[in-house]
Amino acid sequence: VGTRWRIPAPRPSAKRAPRLWTVRLVGFGFAVLYFFAFYGMAAAQPYALVAMGSVLLVVAWAWWRVRSWSARAGWGNQHVLALATGALTLGFVISPVSVATGLPILALVFLGYVVWLARRTPLTVEGDAVHPS
Repeated sequence: VGTRWRIPAPRPSAKRAPRLWTVRLVGFGFAVLYFFAFYGMAAAQPYALVAMGSVLLVVAWAWWRVRSWSARAGWGNQHVLALATGALTLGFVISPVSVATGLPILALVFLGYVVWLARRTPLTVEGDAVHPS
């Protein structure tokens, strides 16, 4: 089914892509929403369909938001990296809670890698016809 069913590419938009910090904050917000929908609903012991529905709702909303932004003029590799950084920031924030596991050290190493990667990431890939800048 997955090889036959294709989601069409979003129609290009004349609107400008959001700023990188906006993308980071929205990515972080969706990660927080997903965290609470997944773990918070399970802890509250609601009906299983309510918990699954809340997770699906967060995922669908995030997918729609990213899909609409990625069709905008100026969306590039730095936006994709900003989105991933925003989503992974939740792990950086909650890692000090589990000091005994070594996650804070791993989070700092990963944060350094993301900063290094952000400095080396070009705005667009040459020949990128899907998202030209």
